[in-house]
Amino acid sequence: MENIEVLILVGGKGARLQSVVSDVPKPMAPIGDRPFLDYLIENLENQGLCNISLLSGYKAELIADHFKAKKNVKVIVEDKPLGTGGAIINALKEVEGERILVLNGDTFFHGALTPLLTTYHKDRFLMGLTLVEDVSRYGEVFLNESNQVEKMKEKQESSSSGLINLGMYLFNKEVLSSFSTLEKSSLETEILPKLIASGHVFGQALKGDFIDIGIPSDYQKSQELIPRWL
Repeated sequence: MENIEVLILVGGKGARLQSVVSDVPKPMAPIGDRPFLDYLIENLENQGLCNISLLSGYKAELIADHFKAKKNVKVIVEDKPLGTGGAIINALKEVEGERILVLNGDTFFHGALTPLLTTYHKDRFLMGLTLVEDVSRYGEVFLNESNQVEKMKEKQESSSSGLINLGMYLFNKEVLSSFSTLEKSSLETEILPKLIASGHVFGQALKGDFIDIGIPSDYQKSQELIPRWL
């Protein structure tokens, strides 16, 4: 997978996790005696994804220092908060490849990424999805018969099974060219809705286990689950 550039969003403070992890960026929260980000990168490398850039902001120096010996990991630091969309657009100027995989730095998917990576189309923005029993915490993604994303429903109180967004996106740089002049923006609330409306977003369901360490209860669960998965 040498021709895929991986961008991992690691710039957030992690406000919901402050009660248990307050001295490091959320992706550096310890899982046992290693940062969460170590496990995330190891999981990618195990699947042949080795060209990795970390899109950093909050306490970027901690992340840069930790990974300074890893030649395949680059840290891209934003001088001011750019939002998830702005961070990606800023990073696209610094990576050489055209084929981009974006991941959130606080979620972990244990499963093969091959179905996503082999569904790549140059003119599509491909979203990694997985089926869960309760979508209430995450919101739900709806596909048509061609796997095109028709809509995304926000988090809701009533629980049901459905497809959720893994925070995992595969695309060619050109797909985001119309957003290249944006400085600060949100991928989730500004860019994605426009891409969906224009018919560019497709979903690919993946089978595996998923955890988001963004809240204390799931962070505690991750202490046992993630080392076991690897």
